Parts: sequence; C-alpha cells; structure tokens
Amino acid sequence: MTHALALVAYPHLEQQIEAMERDGFVYFPGFLSADEVAELRTMTQRLEPIAENLDIDLTTEKDGHTQKCINAVFNREVLARATPRQRRLLGEHVGSNYD
Repeated sequence: MTHALALVAYPHLEQQIEAMERDGFVYFPGFLSADEVAELRTMTQRLEPIAENLDIDLTTEKDGHTQKCINAVFNREVLARATPRQRRLLGEHVGSNYD
C-alpha cells in the first residue's frame, strides 16, 4: 500500500537536494500565493494533451477530478500568450521564444 510523503520544509540546500533525490520534490511553503496557484492552474487547464508527447488527461467519473500530465509544457503555444507575471511564475525561460 502506498502512503503520502510528509511535506517537510528543509531549510538548508543540502537537505533540499537530498529531498529532491530521495522524494522527487522539494517543498517550499508559501513560495506561491493562492492567487498565483489559481493562475497557473487556469493556464494548465487550457493545455490540450498531445499523444506524441505521451500526455494524459483522465477525468474520473466517480468524483469529477482531473489528472493531467502534460510533458514539455514549456514548448506549448498557450505559454506564448503568458503575461510577464505568469512567465515569472513558470520560470524565466518559459515562453521566451515568443517575445
């Protein structure tokens, strides 16, 4: 049976690297505001899956939740229309080819 990993905010870079290598993610509480998360969620919901990229978009009939995995998101056309603020949230190089 699987279990959820605890969200632990490691204060030191060495611990953060270890967490990334061990768990596959690093938790930074408060890194994005609730408004920023909502803005990014809206942007990603507009992305359509591309079969050649092995993208998936599954909606369960039981509870209506969506599981979406979009690979190579930084190359998507929707990001060409991203505002400077959205680009900052996604990373400085995202969508830079469209300036």
